Amino acid sequence: MKKIYTLLLFISISFTGLIAQIEGTWKIAPQAQALAVGPGMNDFSWWSSSAGDVNTRACFFDDQFKFNADGSFENIQGGETWLEPWQGVDPEACGAPIAPHDGSNAATWTDNGSSITITGVGAHLGLAKVFDTGELGSPGEAPGSITYPYVIDGDIMTIDINYGGAGGGWWHFVLQKEGAPAGDAQSMPLTFEDAGTDYEVIGFGEVAGEIITNPDANGENTSATVAQLFKPENAEVWGGATFPLSEVIDFSASTMIELKFWSPRADVPVLLKIEDTTSPPDANGNPSVIAEVIVNTTVANAWELLTFDMSTFGAFDASIPYNQVIVFGDFNNAGVAGGETFYVDNIGVLGSVAIDETELAKVKMTAYPNPADQVLNVNFDIPVSGNVTLTLVDVLGRTAQNTILGNINAGVYTEQVSVNRMAGGAYVLLLRLDGQLIKTQNIVVR
Repeated sequence: MKKIYTLLLFISISFTGLIAQIEGTWKIAPQAQALAVGPGMNDFSWWSSSAGDVNTRACFFDDQFKFNADGSFENIQGGETWLEPWQGVDPEACGAPIAPHDGSNAATWTDNGSSITITGVGAHLGLAKVFDTGELGSPGEAPGSITYPYVIDGDIMTIDINYGGAGGGWWHFVLQKEGAPAGDAQSMPLTFEDAGTDYEVIGFGEVAGEIITNPDANGENTSATVAQLFKPENAEVWGGATFPLSEVIDFSASTMIELKFWSPRADVPVLLKIEDTTSPPDANGNPSVIAEVIVNTTVANAWELLTFDMSTFGAFDASIPYNQVIVFGDFNNAGVAGGETFYVDNIGVLGSVAIDETELAKVKMTAYPNPADQVLNVNFDIPVSGNVTLTLVDVLGRTAQNTILGNINAGVYTEQVSVNRMAGGAYVLLLRLDGQLIKTQNIVVR
């Protein structure tokens, strides 16, 4: 008898907790594919909202769906909502709510465990035209109640409703509880240093992601905070972490993405993947428009700069609105015994991550002989990795000699620059790191 009471108590607590999750005010989540429709569940091939729709349809994304503790339900739309042809508005646009979908009728809500029934003519979740057996042809066809299957994960409610109708179809709605973190608030470069940004690191395939204090804040990376990816022994070979973005990646300056990576082993394959989340999903429910590149680590137990040339991926197109970054540590390999921890920092398009002023102060450069007539030897010491360029300019600022060294690791280097074909006179030697001017020296050529 004790076991029966324990089970009943568990069910009661779980059900009560679920109701508490639903109570409150919800809005359509301000993200791509918050609204989508297709011929099957999780198939959004017919249409899906884009990230830009959050702004163009702002009058709809601010609509409220309010579940009150007393069982009453409210549609709160303010002065405007999004109106469509079935409501007599063509082309569709923002406008004053049209009855009965204006919240003027009393309504109630009932939780059925895995679905919610909204009772009241015109009361609805998601789009007003969608109900559980079809789509409305006019406001006067509104049913007395609609049942919505739902799944709640924290402050996100996902509704996939089979509306049937001519040829069948599924609508997909994603709602976010009001007062929940907005999410997707981060943009490139991802430095994880801005205290005002709610950085998201979403692990998957058993990989756990979070923002932590940099455990190795010296040498190659002195950042205070970094992203940690823990890949346990039971992790999937495709386990990694997602970094959603609030704006698309700007490839106008370069097609290369760089990031700092810390690995306990050398020769670890790191896959960098970018996605357009507004694209239709593939067979696994993931965005179908992607680009991905693999680069192997070269050092163990230390930070290093990895550069991924996205243009080497055949289907890459810089004009595509890629708005999500995914990092896979030790890609295509199962987790090792005891698990492994990787760290990621400063994810950005080449040259977009500014060099810290304290690091700039450590840069040293000397050039000899000076004056020079054949070869100029340039010694330089840089504390961080990056793309290095040595340039000689004349007194008018014109480039006389340009030597591109490409991506090199932190360290001390000597480079020879030929000056035997240059006109005699005064020049300035410029040392640039990732396009940023960091050191100069006056040079005389004779």
